Amino acid sequence: MQKLEVLRVTHCKSLKEVFESQYINGNSSDSKSSININKGSVDINAISRQPNINRARLSNLKILEIISCNLLQHVFTFSMLESLKHLEELKLKDCKAMKVIVEKENGEDRKDVVFPCLKLLELYRLPNLEGFFLGMNNFNWPLLEKVKIIECPQMMNFTCGQSTTRVLKGIHTNLGRHSLECGLNFHHLKIHQKLETIRVDDCGYVEEVFEVEGANEATNSELEIVVEIPNLRLMNLWSLKSLKYIWKSNQRKVLKFPNLTTLSICGCYSLKHVFTSSMVGGLLQLQHLHVSWCYNMEVIVKTEEEEDEVKEEMELFPCLKSLRLDNLKSLKGFCSGKVNFSWPLLHTLKVPAYPEITDMLRLQH
Repeated sequence: MQKLEVLRVTHCKSLKEVFESQYINGNSSDSKSSININKGSVDINAISRQPNINRARLSNLKILEIISCNLLQHVFTFSMLESLKHLEELKLKDCKAMKVIVEKENGEDRKDVVFPCLKLLELYRLPNLEGFFLGMNNFNWPLLEKVKIIECPQMMNFTCGQSTTRVLKGIHTNLGRHSLECGLNFHHLKIHQKLETIRVDDCGYVEEVFEVEGANEATNSELEIVVEIPNLRLMNLWSLKSLKYIWKSNQRKVLKFPNLTTLSICGCYSLKHVFTSSMVGGLLQLQHLHVSWCYNMEVIVKTEEEEDEVKEEMELFPCLKSLRLDNLKSLKGFCSGKVNFSWPLLHTLKVPAYPEITDMLRLQH
């Protein structure tokens, strides 16, 4: 199967192994470039029962899709990874018994693992998945652009070692009961330079979306550290019941999203504010701000405690076009400080009259 490029396996309820076959080795003369296995219509014994997985060679495989194979516990063994040099897309869906994508082997070394061509990784409804790989090897994904992890409630670690990607453009994840940082360790800011979209939903224990590395160590430094995610344009945060911060900030560290245009937050019950005053200066392109069903939200922009006084004239979102605030029962105002702000481009404003509001929005045109 050295020439195999596309493999789709769907609804094979008795399938326990995918690649253990004497036919998938360096001596194979199989010239097929695409195989579809659906509901057992192809004899799956030929690709599932032989013990020669260490010989498996899939050097031309580009797309692998496995759906509804409920006895399958893993896809690859560690020794197979070296042969997946051309894999571009990996999609796994509705496999109830799957625990890991890559299974550990006895005696494996600690060398770094590289998926040189993988661009898309999608993991859907894998209720027993604990991680992609639970060994300590580092993983490098130089071309990975999009990651989707949906309804994988048992995932505790994506990889135990470090995962590095330079061109990641989109993350869509809901990792169930474990935190975003624990579940998907693409969170380090230095790898987010190409990131364009973030969608995080139904992660019940996430408290912080972004983690600024070294935040605790550098608090005594007199130098201000500015971290930018320059290409991020869309961020959706939905049903993160424990979320307390989009990112933590202090006087020494500022995180900026210079090209973020749309921010939508819904169902984040523990979130008391969206921004601090130091963050606002890094959001000059924000056009659409929608916040709803955040019951403990008190203000949208919070004045930081370290500031002795707040500037009355603060440039708050000069490109804002749409502002929607819905079902924020604890909302007291837009900004906790006495700040005047101007939104010359605003054309949509939805701010219901909550009885708890003590500070009124002041719009200057």
